[in-house]
Amino acid sequence: MRSARLRCIVGAIAILLAKQAFAASPSVDVKAVANTAAIAPGRPFQVAVTVTPEPGWHIYWKNPGDTGLPTKVKWNLPDGFVAGELQFPIPHQFTMPGDITAYGYEGPTTFLVTITPPKVLKAGETITLKATASWLCCKEECVPGRETFEVSLPVVEQPVPANQPLFQDAQAQMPLDHPPTALGTIRVEISKTAVGQAFTLKTSAPGLKLEMFPENVPGLSVSDIRSPTDSEIQFNARVMEGQTLPVQELPVLIVYRNAAENHAAGTNSADSRSGFYTKISLSGLSASDTH
Repeated sequence: MRSARLRCIVGAIAILLAKQAFAASPSVDVKAVANTAAIAPGRPFQVAVTVTPEPGWHIYWKNPGDTGLPTKVKWNLPDGFVAGELQFPIPHQFTMPGDITAYGYEGPTTFLVTITPPKVLKAGETITLKATASWLCCKEECVPGRETFEVSLPVVEQPVPANQPLFQDAQAQMPLDHPPTALGTIRVEISKTAVGQAFTLKTSAPGLKLEMFPENVPGLSVSDIRSPTDSEIQFNARVMEGQTLPVQELPVLIVYRNAAENHAAGTNSADSRSGFYTKISLSGLSASDTH
């Protein structure tokens, strides 16, 4: 990724284009359902928010890349209800005009959130959960959008499952929160460069095609992400000028699939992709490593 300064410039351009293109806003459909037909006191449940942009348009992952804005869902819940973090499915990489890298989704995209009700609720009453989804939808131009929605559920003593196929499919698209043992050993090699550090990630599992999606860390520039071989990822990292590195680890999403399947299916197919979150140590990277 480029520096935050470039990202701000590109983001400002995207929003300007969005304002200019608002008359031609793409159709974006938002639907929300729960994995239960009724809720029980203190029993967590999930809500699936499916955002479907018009064909040819895309929305963004939590780190949009060099341009764009992350998709968000802001909840307005009754007293005592708590919403967890929005769970993002595995994204794709897009190359925008000007060789700009973006991370996001085309087609129907389902985000998950876990909601925990309070331990005291009255059986027979109906609870209404309100939320607002917001996004930036892009093609040649970018258009911001938002939609408010509600999910109403009765309170019972024992919850009743619902919409199970949707949630099973959505969960299959979610990354794991740790590396799977089947992936083998992941080794990280670090070398010093003139303006920061160069990182190389290698896996001992044969025949896998790897991708990496870094999360956004303020003050850190991650750039030149590449895969010289199927089982290898390389990238550069540096502390941006005038910034202090706030963390010592870079959170990343590693996405993988069988290399033969990747060649047969094409790089934009998510049919057999899997992913997991991990963190890469930034020890040794300091404010002196600037450009």
